[in-house]
Amino acid sequence: MSKSYIVKGSEDGPIGVFTSHKRALECAAQYVNQSMDTLESEGWEIDKSLYYTCISHPNTSTGANIEVFHTNYNPLT
Repeated sequence: MSKSYIVKGSEDGPIGVFTSHKRALECAAQYVNQSMDTLESEGWEIDKSLYYTCISHPNTSTGANIEVFHTNYNPLT
């Protein structure tokens, strides 16, 4: 079973669809970094659950969410 990850920005809505969680995290971090004056490498807040990841930084009110969807999933098999 494969997974798809949709990155949603708090200000802009959907900003990317990925099949790699690592790429989705990179996209979300880049989105949050764009709203700050300087690039931050520390202080990130990441709340993670089975189907949802929320990324934010205390220096900005902008955040990004990553939703996980199971693709090619057939509950009847």
